[in-house]
Amino acid sequence: MAENDWREIPGTDGARILPLTRKPDVCCSNAYLIATEREIVIIDTGADETQMETIISTVEALTAARPRPVCLFITHCHLDHCLQAIRRRSWIEEKGVVVFAHAEGAEALESGDESQTVADIFKWEIEPLRVDVRLHNGDGREVSLGNGETIVLEHEEHAAVPADRLTFPSGNLISVYATPGHSPDSVCIRVGEHLFLGDLLFSANPGVAGLHGWNPDALLTSAGEVRRILTAGGITLCWNGHGREITVPDTLRALGKLEDDLECMKAIGNFDNDRLRESVEYAQDMLAEANRLFPIISGRIYYLSYYLEALGEVEEAERYQHLIESDMIDAFLTDFDAFATEFREGGKIDIQFVLKAVQVAAKIEGAFGRGLDDPAADTSLVRRASRLLTDCLHTVCAFDPPDAAVPVDVVPLMAEFVGRLSDSSHLDEALLAAAEDEDAFRSALAQRIAHLPLFEEVRISFVHDADSLVVRTRPERLCDGLTAVIEGLTAAGAEKIAVSATGTGEMVSLAVQSSVLHGDWPHLRACQRRFARCGGRCDLRTVHGMPALVLDFTREPVSL
Repeated sequence: MAENDWREIPGTDGARILPLTRKPDVCCSNAYLIATEREIVIIDTGADETQMETIISTVEALTAARPRPVCLFITHCHLDHCLQAIRRRSWIEEKGVVVFAHAEGAEALESGDESQTVADIFKWEIEPLRVDVRLHNGDGREVSLGNGETIVLEHEEHAAVPADRLTFPSGNLISVYATPGHSPDSVCIRVGEHLFLGDLLFSANPGVAGLHGWNPDALLTSAGEVRRILTAGGITLCWNGHGREITVPDTLRALGKLEDDLECMKAIGNFDNDRLRESVEYAQDMLAEANRLFPIISGRIYYLSYYLEALGEVEEAERYQHLIESDMIDAFLTDFDAFATEFREGGKIDIQFVLKAVQVAAKIEGAFGRGLDDPAADTSLVRRASRLLTDCLHTVCAFDPPDAAVPVDVVPLMAEFVGRLSDSSHLDEALLAAAEDEDAFRSALAQRIAHLPLFEEVRISFVHDADSLVVRTRPERLCDGLTAVIEGLTAAGAEKIAVSATGTGEMVSLAVQSSVLHGDWPHLRACQRRFARCGGRCDLRTVHGMPALVLDFTREPVSL
């Protein structure tokens, strides 16, 4: 490590920092080395073996030049911050490294707790790690460093922000603040004018919020206390657990965003192995569906632009050419495809794949932009594409969809739905009605051109065994989901598709039947996920001797 990589820490007596920062990575945190003439302090080791080799070689070089004690502070016990301390505990023991952790984290590390350390999420094997000093244990004492020198530890419960203050042989002071919320044992560490934040600023991110020990109320309090530390003055730079250093003004802005996000995230479900497994499945389905949907949307917009230009509507044609950032979306999907391939080959773990999906969904949503609201875009396609992206976040966070389920009579709903699939007369009527208004006519013309008669060669029928069958569902989602099913069957060569609604006791069943359906239909899992958000249970069955995709709903009682 080059000498010029070290930086002076203002507000200390000769302390220098070597930041081992890296591109944000859920599997490995940053690590920080702080050296004075009298001691060396490590803040987190991370989980990467190469990073740990850098830590060890640097510490060995420093202690060879001047023997001095080494201390390791762990900002919290999640394995991305301390796995290498566990894996290289033989070096820690041989070197006499004094390990510090919050009392709750110390208990988890010493017992090898797979939940508290999130080893169960990372699917990493761990063994117990000895912790020498339990911080925020409510006591003060002297900590022996093994060379005859000591650290004086004092607990200040009644300070503006309660802290453990540690005075080192060099005279330098380290303050450790308990900042629970991301985990019960999370701490922030102050050295001179530098503040080490751990994972505080990322604690409300999807795939991070809801981990074992997540507590949004405690996190909100911690954010306020860190704000108090920063606004009191004396801090000039902050260091994150992941990613780059951050200025105090930027940290304060990030704390404000964290506080805003927490208001939305309080209802989040636990991010456990079941949630992780469901999120992985959703991410896989999202990639397949996005690779199908977005080229169709882009192709239809290009088709619309071409015909508008042919009709002399050059300005309108150009507007549609720039409606969505197709090239950018293609690039995002190509990148996600490559990441998914690496995941399937074992190069990435589940949590990395899920967080990549959340990131890609947010990027595509931004590039989709104005296309979400334009009336000429196929509304069902656009809604499905939009939900595909937003439901990624909902799945990871265990949120309910924002549109509420309501009682709906599926008989008239399905009758209208099936009628509209193969009948575009409503678009012709809208075109005639807008003849006197130039802007309205241009919009109606665009909608008419953009409409592709996908189902005109397919006979779609609807039958029902009762005049009224009421269920609780999200009708727009239900119809869009059925549209996707019928599109898939049409693409597979279906000439006839039958939709039926039947009631039996407390159940109402919607069935879609076609000769091209079969027992190993590849889209079943995606349909089960999609229709679960409509309140239905989806499965493939044989109905009257023919394969059918069946949605079962609980029948709603009807007031007389």
